[in-house]
Amino acid sequence: MQGLIRCALGAAVCGMVLAGAPIAKAQEQKQRPAASIEALNSDIKVTRDGAYVQTLHVELKAANEAGAMQISRVNMPFSAGLQTIEVVEAYTEKSDGRKVPVDLSTVFEQLPQQAAQSGMITDQRIKVIFFPQFSAGDKAVYTIKIASPHPLFPGEFFLGQAFPRAIAYKDVRQSITAPKAMELKVESHDIEFSKSEDGENLIYRWHYAQPVPRKTGPVFVSPLDHEPRFFVSTFKDYTALGKAYAELSAPKKIVTAKAQALADKIAASGSHKEQAQKLYEWVVHNIRYVAIELGQGSFVPHDVDDILTKGYGDCKDHDLLLQVLLKAKGIESESILINASNAYTLTEAPTFAQLDHVITHVPELSIYLDASVPVAQFGVLPLTEYGKPMVRATLKTAGAGTMPVMPFGLSSMRTVTVQKLGTDGTISGTTTSTATGAYALSLRLVGFVIQAVGSEKAAQIQLAARGFKDGKGKLNEDPPLALSNSYKINGEFTVKGWEDVLKGMGTIMPGGLRVLPATGDEIMGPMYNTEETEAEPTACFSASAEEDVSLEVPQGFVFPFVPPNSDVVTPHLKYAAHWTKAGNRISVHRSFASHIDTALCSGAVRKEVAEAMKKIAASYDTNIRTLPASAVTISKTEPAPQAAPSAPITQLAAATPDLAAVSKGLKHLDGGEWVEAATAFEKASRSGVADASVLPYWCKALSRTEHASEASDLCSRAIKLSGGNTEVLEARGIALFKQGKYADAVGDFEQAVKLKPRNARYIYELGAAKSRAGDAEGGKSDILKALGINDEVAKFVPRALRL
Repeated sequence: MQGLIRCALGAAVCGMVLAGAPIAKAQEQKQRPAASIEALNSDIKVTRDGAYVQTLHVELKAANEAGAMQISRVNMPFSAGLQTIEVVEAYTEKSDGRKVPVDLSTVFEQLPQQAAQSGMITDQRIKVIFFPQFSAGDKAVYTIKIASPHPLFPGEFFLGQAFPRAIAYKDVRQSITAPKAMELKVESHDIEFSKSEDGENLIYRWHYAQPVPRKTGPVFVSPLDHEPRFFVSTFKDYTALGKAYAELSAPKKIVTAKAQALADKIAASGSHKEQAQKLYEWVVHNIRYVAIELGQGSFVPHDVDDILTKGYGDCKDHDLLLQVLLKAKGIESESILINASNAYTLTEAPTFAQLDHVITHVPELSIYLDASVPVAQFGVLPLTEYGKPMVRATLKTAGAGTMPVMPFGLSSMRTVTVQKLGTDGTISGTTTSTATGAYALSLRLVGFVIQAVGSEKAAQIQLAARGFKDGKGKLNEDPPLALSNSYKINGEFTVKGWEDVLKGMGTIMPGGLRVLPATGDEIMGPMYNTEETEAEPTACFSASAEEDVSLEVPQGFVFPFVPPNSDVVTPHLKYAAHWTKAGNRISVHRSFASHIDTALCSGAVRKEVAEAMKKIAASYDTNIRTLPASAVTISKTEPAPQAAPSAPITQLAAATPDLAAVSKGLKHLDGGEWVEAATAFEKASRSGVADASVLPYWCKALSRTEHASEASDLCSRAIKLSGGNTEVLEARGIALFKQGKYADAVGDFEQAVKLKPRNARYIYELGAAKSRAGDAEGGKSDILKALGINDEVAKFVPRALRL
């Protein structure tokens, strides 16, 4: 049932929003629009029966060659079963004012790319215009006329339009002329609106302009929930809308002899709940989902016997068939109109703008069923269907309502990873991912992907996505269509490039071949937010998650320090991370549970959750370190360097090895408290803690202070002692840079980049050193490369190196 709104309103208008998407993308990447919508003028004339004719005039301008590539071809979607489309005129307007007309005989029609690739059965088509002699600075200008003589709902008209802020709109003017007898309900957001009379008609007008697009960050809800937009409708309310849909489908809800025989065969006995489950599971396993958009078929399901004969259908067909089979066993049910993606509101003017899906409700069992999802257990819905506004589409009890939120205890996730680090820097291990409820549904979809691409390829893709170097492995899935309450995927993996960990470099706990989100992520919104996104409303659920992750290092190595445990508690969630170690193995158990009575976290709740997520993310960023067991007990072989007279480091008498000072120093180091960390590490060094346990961290901390000379000496000793790792090389490079020894700093940063070629911070620091050493071009190239990897990398570079 995807695309209901496209069948009900001018397809080319929708097409303009879609055509703007590449423009928005270019704006985000280039910081200036590659193309802009100079004019978007639409005039719609509606007749009393709901039919309409739309005249659309559009002018698109290319600011550069990238923009020219985007808009020299224009796609205009429409429904061949419901609409006719005529290109009145089209031409390229050159930057000097000349007009180069489009030969209208070259305008052609094709299937939408999505339909061609997905196997969708549709009458949706695209008219394609190629603009001749088109280059940067030119305009693509065209006028089209769209007629819709056969309204989907006789006597009714509805339309919606959104204007993404990331697109440059110079001038948008929209008008609708309709008889006074069918006055429209109007809803407008951030758009100028006016209404006037013209004899027996009313004219509704909208004006919008945003010449300079806004840079927008990630948004978690539909554009129809937050962008500038307007909606119109002749439906009095959602009761009328739901009843109108029911009137179209009611004649199809006939228990045919074929349907009765099938229902009796599938569910010969048992309680109504047992029979409903058997019928539901038969439908999801035997009727394949195929999107169907054919004229009136965009809203009207097919005949039951036709669905059974073909063995496929869209969501309307799954809903109808399940209802008929239930009816054959004396079980009443009803259709529910809902949004299947990320829209969480209904428009005030009743439209189908956010209603793109149909599911089934069984009132006597208080169960909602989505029979179009083959991996959903009986009584379990996809995450995106819980807690949303919906419309009951029945003849007697139609109206707007709200779906129940996902109850706590229904859905959970669990990950168990056991891994070993070899002496060659290779990590190998296993990861088991298990989910229940709605998360089992999502995990089963991962199972389908594994089947599609293969066990080894799926593992390689997932490891690469998690940033593991040269990752290899296998993912083995349970049968996705076995609809038990839980679902499991087993993984085994090997990843290279962890040699520096055995040299004392800190690292977060590797997550293995994870296919589920990190514990705490996504259930109540994303774990990692920016200043822009932490205030954005996001979907949230009552659910739980937990994971156990362990890492074993080679014999002869130990984890001298255990990271601190972490607890995060708010009125709506609870998170805990508990660390333990045994011999050469370190483990962490993480758990998360949330309780929420709404589907969307916004306002104060969103702020509370975003603050909690910062703390949870920080607990994941906690470093662990391993050292040779001998290094922890053997005292240092060289005296600690004498600090400069102005150094804030306290001189301490030698005592028994103070491992607590090292632990304290590591905590300060991870928190960016450089002076405090350096003080703690000097205390540990003077107490007799081995150099290998102290020097790498001491030199890193001291390099961030004003004691650059002492820091470079410490780092040189650390490199001589253990061969150095990227953190020590970076620290010495920073210290050398601060001393004005730019060429030497370049050497250290180059070595760090060679070991970690995708580390944006190291690349940026290398560029800064090159620039100061006289290689301005090479420095600029490296800095741009770093920004391409992470456009906020400068925030993480020492202030002295920021350019």
